[in-house]
Amino acid sequence: MAKLKYIPLFGRHFHKNNNLDFIRFFLATIVIFCHCFVIYYGTEDTVEPLWVFSQKQMSIGTFAVNFFFMLSGFLIYQSWERSPAILEFLKKRFLRIYPGYIVVCLLCVFVIGPFGTADFFQPFGYWELYYQRIDYLQITINILSLSEVTVPWSFSNLPIANTVNGSLWTIKYEFLCYILVALFGMLKFFRFRWFAISIFLIALVIYALQEFAHVWVYNWQEMSYFGKPDFYPRFLVYYFSGIIFYQNKEYIPRVPSLFLLSLFICILSAYYFKGLMFTLPTFGAYCVFYIAFSMHFRLYRWAKFGDFSYGIYLYAWPVQQLLLLFFEPYMNVWNLFSSATLITILLAMVSWNLIEKPALKFKVKPLLKPISKPEFSPQPKTFITES
Repeated sequence: MAKLKYIPLFGRHFHKNNNLDFIRFFLATIVIFCHCFVIYYGTEDTVEPLWVFSQKQMSIGTFAVNFFFMLSGFLIYQSWERSPAILEFLKKRFLRIYPGYIVVCLLCVFVIGPFGTADFFQPFGYWELYYQRIDYLQITINILSLSEVTVPWSFSNLPIANTVNGSLWTIKYEFLCYILVALFGMLKFFRFRWFAISIFLIALVIYALQEFAHVWVYNWQEMSYFGKPDFYPRFLVYYFSGIIFYQNKEYIPRVPSLFLLSLFICILSAYYFKGLMFTLPTFGAYCVFYIAFSMHFRLYRWAKFGDFSYGIYLYAWPVQQLLLLFFEPYMNVWNLFSSATLITILLAMVSWNLIEKPALKFKVKPLLKPISKPEFSPQPKTFITES
């Protein structure tokens, strides 16, 4: 193999010394910031900073979710490439998503929900009435299908009424992307590099038709267990952007001037013309991976004590709703953000140590035992820690 004459974007050696954990933590935190505007004002369309700066193209929360999907595509495709066994792959994805999701949903329905409907000084009969109104079968179905678990009569006096946890809706779409990777991988489609690029381009064209011509895939109706198909183009664009960057990790050069140019193009497309949907999955992705694999900006051990980004995403919204419910006279966007972030990080730490981390220990136990002991073949030890 000829020696490379340039440094690849991900370094000469594709290894686990990266800032991806910090970036995911940062993205989860700015979702809290965006939701402070949504929860306090009831909308993000007025004063949310990125929404205003980008001429109503995108909010900070949408920006963060988009890059979550991109990083997920990068990491999950890596996981599939390393272990292309369908059952083991799905088991890992199940153990990463479901335990934390199930617990937060149960807490939202049975613990947090009543606080939005009953005063502490009401008689216990009021609380009993709350639990009698719950459709337990539907709650179970919604949790298992990663559908939004709602308590329609909760938090009815807040700007975002009847919503206990408005952040969970994206998790279904991410899990569907996991299944899509497994399906395409099992069919050997990823052997052809043009395949991922084709999916990306097709999704981008449909996404553009939605944004500029208002051509909808399914008229924003929801399908049972599959969510709203009109969200698929957007999420597939970012997810397959991450896959493409991984597949071409040896060929994308690491050039400081290209990073600055990419950053400038993204800022230009936000402020001067409506082009973020085209620049973020490409130039924006280059900027994120440039920072993630920086040799100068080193936060390689950010997740030394745990990966709290998922827990932050799970618990932030109900914490913000409760804070606004009980302390509304003392709240504004900024102290809501600071107090909610602190409490949410503490809950995320508990979630990681008591729920997520113990569940992930089952990842090392194979579902099927090999028939015979495989021959030893040395494997490189330096890989990115998967999501």
